[in-house]
Amino acid sequence: TRTYNTVINAYAKSGEKGSASKAEQLLVEMEQRSETEKNLKPNIRTCNTVIHACASTKHREDRDAAIEIAFRTFKNLSSAENISPTQVTYSSLLSVLRHLVPSSPPNERLSLSKLLFQECCNAGCVNNGVLNVLSKTVPLKSYVELVGSAAKDFNHFCSLIQPISSPVISPTLPVVAPVIAPAPVAPVL
Repeated sequence: TRTYNTVINAYAKSGEKGSASKAEQLLVEMEQRSETEKNLKPNIRTCNTVIHACASTKHREDRDAAIEIAFRTFKNLSSAENISPTQVTYSSLLSVLRHLVPSSPPNERLSLSKLLFQECCNAGCVNNGVLNVLSKTVPLKSYVELVGSAAKDFNHFCSLIQPISSPVISPTLPVVAPVIAPAPVAPVL
């Protein structure tokens, strides 16, 4: 499984034409081979990496296929036994929407993002990473509405968050990744 995951990850990073399709082909091959070779059963990392390969699609002619592959992988993952979507899954799917679904007409990306975020909330998978990608995927006003609708009060909102770090979170402000200033460089004499 580790070797397959590594190759799928290489496709994700390659930017090569058809890389999402090649990543899915490896996933399908793993699923078929895992019937006789139990150590080749795809895991959550495998599925997330295929979705990431879709989000990394750079060729316009591959976009539609990449979107289909990402959501097909998510659908199969959601109905699988023993594994289920994680925060990484939802962040990667939001990245697919951000990078592959055009912002105009804005309603398509926004409505898909809303549905996905609601499912993420229902699954208890909201964390700072998901919120960060969501804030880059939808307009600010929509982000504030989505995050506000996900929580009736601040305490409930905080209970939805599974921390990956501990920045201060306000239900009325977008989550922004902390900015780390570069260390000062000593002048060369």
